[in-house]
Amino acid sequence: MFGKIKQSEEYRSSLKSMDTEEWFDLHFYRPLGYGWALLARRLGISPNAITVASIFLGVGAGVCFYFNSLAINIIGVFLLVWADSFDSADGQLARITGKYSRIGRILDGLSGDLWFVAIYIAICFRENATSPFFMDHRWVIWTVAGGVSVTVCRPRRPIITVSFTSFLSMERMAVNWRIPETSASGSVH
Repeated sequence: MFGKIKQSEEYRSSLKSMDTEEWFDLHFYRPLGYGWALLARRLGISPNAITVASIFLGVGAGVCFYFNSLAINIIGVFLLVWADSFDSADGQLARITGKYSRIGRILDGLSGDLWFVAIYIAICFRENATSPFFMDHRWVIWTVAGGVSVTVCRPRRPIITVSFTSFLSMERMAVNWRIPETSASGSVH
């Protein structure tokens, strides 16, 4: 089944550029996302609605990781995979329907961060409640989580800054904002 999907011209047009696609995403999440995108298109669901649903699914996964129960943790893994497949679906749906929006780009960029903040917080609370070491030294897990989040999020910050700056630039252009021109002598016109 996935072989036929991957040969489809519409499927290929739903993908990002090949230099940005990762192997696992391309072979697992993109085919799942494409299926969700086709269903959403048939039902008239917007890409932004898929993104918002992915946020709820990802945060729900985080909540499941708080509990010290294998069954609930497995539900959390399922919710996280579902959220990630929706994260693929929203962009694929936008590309195949041409329904792009600036708010969608912002929400899409924030969605994964919101999931992982929920997951990190849930795991920290869980460890503080269940681990004898962390019960006695509660600050340690929060320090480690802070270090991990800075290590993971700091490399993405320039990307987020460029995206936000581009968003602001588009907003300014929408109200006929322009950069003053300078002449060869350096005077502003």
